[in-house]
Amino acid sequence: MPDNRTQTLEAPTPVNPARGDSVTIVWHLGFIKTGTTAIQQMLRKGRHLMPPTVTAFRRQDEAVHVRVACRKWRQKPTKEKRAAVVQAVQDVRDAAVESGVEFAIFSDENVVEFEAYSHRGDIFEAAQRTIPLLEEAAYPAKSVFVFYTRDFDKWLESAHNQTVKMLRLVDDFETYRANVPFEMNWDAQKAALQATVKSDVIFHDMAEDIDSDLPLGSGLMALCNIDCGFLEQLPESSRKNESLSPAALKFMLQINRSDLSNASVRKIRQMVMQNSEMFE
Repeated sequence: MPDNRTQTLEAPTPVNPARGDSVTIVWHLGFIKTGTTAIQQMLRKGRHLMPPTVTAFRRQDEAVHVRVACRKWRQKPTKEKRAAVVQAVQDVRDAAVESGVEFAIFSDENVVEFEAYSHRGDIFEAAQRTIPLLEEAAYPAKSVFVFYTRDFDKWLESAHNQTVKMLRLVDDFETYRANVPFEMNWDAQKAALQATVKSDVIFHDMAEDIDSDLPLGSGLMALCNIDCGFLEQLPESSRKNESLSPAALKFMLQINRSDLSNASVRKIRQMVMQNSEMFE
């Protein structure tokens, strides 16, 4: 359960005032490659089973405006783009207030970043910039920031795999790891994030959910005082966004390094993903 002693910020000038001090927004913002897709499937499938004290905003639909506004603001941090983030967040807050819930779960890992690092910076820098603005804009609603984690090296391998698959990365993993610009320590990253906000920042090891008899996301539910028993009623989530096999990864690296057009690479990628058994 979120700590009721969490301090709040001075009230910003709101775009759309709302009485939100009775609502806690649980911001599930990743990290990428920690089961976020499965958790969002769980939120969708379990929506009708949740108690009336909880609502959910998911990446596939309601969360998109916040994600797009945050990305544009980080790319070009103008006053107007900042105001767009505030408006999008306050729309989420107001919808939660109007629904009369105690907890609103907002799940979208891409609000922060969809790459561990790139020419734009790294995922932890992006989080440090973004969550203070989310906290401020959501006021007077309480905020709790939840990030799922996993073994750091395995997480980095999975992030590399995803970037090769989706964004035409040409570096092998050894090179990718050698160029990491951040400290590879979850405790250090959590401390850095917590220093940017007064709300609670929670890092939750996805292994704790996996080792239980419940689907990924049970830890997130527990934060909202939800009896996770209802999760047992859900059908098993389909496997999506899986990593490339070692052979498929090697093949896609060769494709990415070729002089093929991006359109051709996208077509090949789709064929590889649809025929993964050929690379086992």
